[in-house]
Amino acid sequence: MQLILLSGIGAGLISAVTFASATTGSPLIQFVLFLLTPLPVYLAGLSVSWVAASVAGLVGGIALAVFTSPVIGIVFAASQLAPAGILSYLSQLARSAGPSVPEPAPNQPQALEWYPVGRLIVWTALIAIVLSVGMLMLLGQDVDSLKRALREFIQRVVEQGMPDQGTVKSAISDAELDTITDISLKLLPAITVMSIMGTLLFNLWLAGRITLATGRLRRPWPDLATITYPSGIPLLLAISVIGAAYAPGMLGLFSSAAAGAIYFAYILLGLAILHYITRGNAWRPLILWSVYFAFLVLNTGFSLILVVMALLEPFSPIRRDFLRPPSPPKKPPGPNGGPPT
Repeated sequence: MQLILLSGIGAGLISAVTFASATTGSPLIQFVLFLLTPLPVYLAGLSVSWVAASVAGLVGGIALAVFTSPVIGIVFAASQLAPAGILSYLSQLARSAGPSVPEPAPNQPQALEWYPVGRLIVWTALIAIVLSVGMLMLLGQDVDSLKRALREFIQRVVEQGMPDQGTVKSAISDAELDTITDISLKLLPAITVMSIMGTLLFNLWLAGRITLATGRLRRPWPDLATITYPSGIPLLLAISVIGAAYAPGMLGLFSSAAAGAIYFAYILLGLAILHYITRGNAWRPLILWSVYFAFLVLNTGFSLILVVMALLEPFSPIRRDFLRPPSPPKKPPGPNGGPPT
């Protein structure tokens, strides 16, 4: 218990200091510090216990609430530290492998079935949806207030980006500004949820690699190329896309957040499939580097290819068929066309 408390307190204070430091320095330094803010909490959760991660979240939130403001402390704990505690807890869930696994020898530990990585990603998507919706609610309680805030932000960006043009009206018309605002409002929840989900998963992965290198990871490192999702997720993606396109008001924005989270999850599944089917290929490094380069340059179009491939995988399992061993050659027929001898 003492180790849990000390680890949690230390991780929480380090995360709070990192978060506070992210408000100063160059934009690159700010981005890196903000990205790695919850990393100490993940490290405490994976190497010690999820209870240590929970203690870290409580300590970090209280520290920022005392030295900055209560609102910042609450937002910090809810957005940065609470997800780390939840994901640390889920990642360490395990159960007996069941009767199909033979009984271990007396000196060997019992075989365990760990919480699937695919379901862990689904939980991360759900957490990211909740956080993105919460951020939207902080900006405005309805679509009109959100649109006004976003329009003012875009207007300031245009004014700062075009100082020689005078006013925004000389650069773009009010109708064009309204169109840009409407498009941005539709895409904002999806973009926000993708960035949150990427940050959560990156910190979880990095903390896992660090704890694995130190020998303190409590579960075996999973085969990330074999992840799968529950069978109902494609239906949720279809419903959320339809809702994002046609649902009115805040329901449409919430649907956009859900669609963005599930879409990002299927991007990861598409990349996992590519990693799986290129195993043993001499050109694997070149293929994967080309894929990631295309993903960065042709983000939207190439990500759609990955998502379609991932959605079709249950119907035509590429990972199962691609590495299926070839069937043994048939023996030549015997004399006079009879059976082989």
